[in-house]
Amino acid sequence: MANIKTYVLLPHTESSAPHYLRVSKTERVQFKKRPYDNAFGEITFTDEKGDNRTIRLRLNSNSIYLDEQVAKGMPATYTGRDGVPFKVPPTQREREAIQFKNGVLMTNIKIVQDYLEASPQYDGFKGQNRGDVKRALYTLLDKTVEIKTFNEEARKRITAANKIMQIVDLKEGQDLMIRLNGTHFKVPGIAATTQEEKDVALAEIQNMLINFVDDADDAMLAKLMDDSVSKDEEVMLVISRAISAEVIAFNKIPNQVALFRNKEWIPVKLIDSSLPQTERERYFIEYLSSKEGEMLLNDLRNQVGVKEKSKNKKQVAEPA
Repeated sequence: MANIKTYVLLPHTESSAPHYLRVSKTERVQFKKRPYDNAFGEITFTDEKGDNRTIRLRLNSNSIYLDEQVAKGMPATYTGRDGVPFKVPPTQREREAIQFKNGVLMTNIKIVQDYLEASPQYDGFKGQNRGDVKRALYTLLDKTVEIKTFNEEARKRITAANKIMQIVDLKEGQDLMIRLNGTHFKVPGIAATTQEEKDVALAEIQNMLINFVDDADDAMLAKLMDDSVSKDEEVMLVISRAISAEVIAFNKIPNQVALFRNKEWIPVKLIDSSLPQTERERYFIEYLSSKEGEMLLNDLRNQVGVKEKSKNKKQVAEPA
């Protein structure tokens, strides 16, 4: 016997449908993993050398390859009374040996491990063609890798949480929230005037950022940890604060971004109202970043008190 190995179904096999398992007369729980799933017991594929190979699980054989099994006297087919050949079916024990229960298969049988890791259903398959398999079904659960990955992910989140708790300036926290959520995100503390109101708003922002860290993937964490500000993000901050201060609006005049001046809303940029909000914002950011919109951008900066970033500070270059 070999050491026990654990194989698990890949995430794409999980059900998105609302399937439930009744655990008592009054209670049921949702499950996503398939209760039972079997790997193919026989399959043909093209190996790394470009040769077509067929593997078949037979527990009483020392080989997983059909041609080697046949050479040792194990039949691939039987011929029925009518003269029609049919494949030799696997035994119930062989079927159960490659059966996943609730998404997991654990085995210490070497021939089963060899079979599972040679199959094109394995995500570590190294052949040229998976044959009839459109995508991998399972992977090998490496406890060492799993532990290291979890530890690395925990370190990333702890580092991010430490950065969040070190934010002491309300404006810094607000700007980070805007960069992460977009121009129309209503950040706490925009109207705060007293120190107590500002302290409460900063605490609320830190709480929201901690929740963000809990749900963030690698890309989201990287964005949170990146202190550089691109030109587009700088303009986005100006727009967000101008919206909060009711200096500009996207919904006051149809098909226009409007500016509040002399107690009335005036159109400043034609943008189709039928477009999604994110697209309208993107077009307006592009406009303000251009030479044509430079005067309006400076005007908005002055009205909402957002200074242009120093040329000496780290800034991300926009793609050409």
